[in-house]
Order: sequence, then C-alpha cells, then structure tokens
Amino acid sequence: MGSNNKDLQRQGKNNKLLTPSRSLKETRSRLYIIRRCLVMLLCWREPRES
Repeated sequence: MGSNNKDLQRQGKNNKLLTPSRSLKETRSRLYIIRRCLVMLLCWREPRES
C-alpha cells in the first residue's frame, strides 16, 4: 500500500503542473464560445415577411 500512496502523490503533483495549461485552455474555449454568441446576436435579423 505504501507504493500506491507514493504513486498517488506523484500523480497529484503532475496534475498541479498541468492545471495552468488546462485552465488556459478552458478560458480560451469559454472566450471562443462567448465571441461566437456575440457575433450571432449582432448579426441576427428577423426574417422579412413577403
């Protein structure tokens, strides 16, 4: 069981190292979605009735 705890601690340290890049990706994806929504809202028009 002692080796399992060491492995978990290593994985925890590795996850902490990856967290900034993961949060950066999440932030970029959120900004992308917000940007797409804003463009859709700005470009949206009511269909004209003929």
